Amino acid sequence: MFFIILSLIITTAGSLVTLLASKSKWFIPISIMIILVGFSLGIKSAVDQEDAKEESQENEKQALSKLDSLKQAVDNLVQHTLGGSEPLNALTGDSRYYVRLATGNSYSELEEYLHNLFRIFKGAERSGMVAIRNPSAGSRFYELVFGQNLDMVAAESYRRLAMSHHLSNGIALILPETSKK
Repeated sequence: MFFIILSLIITTAGSLVTLLASKSKWFIPISIMIILVGFSLGIKSAVDQEDAKEESQENEKQALSKLDSLKQAVDNLVQHTLGGSEPLNALTGDSRYYVRLATGNSYSELEEYLHNLFRIFKGAERSGMVAIRNPSAGSRFYELVFGQNLDMVAAESYRRLAMSHHLSNGIALILPETSKK
């Protein structure tokens, strides 16, 4: 916002200097009024933009807070319903899973979706849990994955999160990892 206001001041000052240096005396008052109105609208626009940014950041904080409480609620539900995740994970042994959100013919086809997920989940890029995988053996499709190397309970939590937030292009699938990571 500082640079927007600074550029408005410089532009306005330049316009005033040019105007005052001109020979037309009748044009000066009208031009000054137009310049001041433009400057005022620019300042109002910068202030409105800053307010919208702050509101957006507050909404993002609230959404992340709701997501954290949702995760906690799911953990509590699993804990109270199943007595923890161990009994369910015991069914699958040491198997690991990932959740596939989408497939594409190229990396670039899925890249926009990947960056959208990075914007939604601030820690996703750093964690490596959201990624585009190269085609596996026997396939020509790249995969956009949400959660990797997960146990069954975690994979189901990721799948439900993906479905409730409409992150997939249809149905988020839980698939077994082909090799241990």
